[in-house]
Amino acid sequence: MDCRDALLVILSHTTSYAELRVVLYILCHVSGQGGYDGIMRLTLDELLHGRKRGDRTRIDNGTGLSKPAVLAGLRAAIEHGLIAVWSDPSAGGGRIKKLYGLRRS
Repeated sequence: MDCRDALLVILSHTTSYAELRVVLYILCHVSGQGGYDGIMRLTLDELLHGRKRGDRTRIDNGTGLSKPAVLAGLRAAIEHGLIAVWSDPSAGGGRIKKLYGLRRS
């Protein structure tokens, strides 16, 4: 799937601004991993405030949405089949890390 196809699918299926921002954020980071078919581990903190470099400074500003808006956007995007989510069993300490990726159509 190329960028234009991915954007057309996203724009035609999103129903809220929060859902669009979350999906586009995931798209940007997944596409940076070498294509649109990959998955990426993201935490809620990263979706809210941005990913971190090795020196703990932020790479970006995240989605720019509130926590309830990010959670609602994730739920809607999963419901609409835009993104897939997997739990990372290797995450320890009571924290659940999730892998997100664009769902193939």
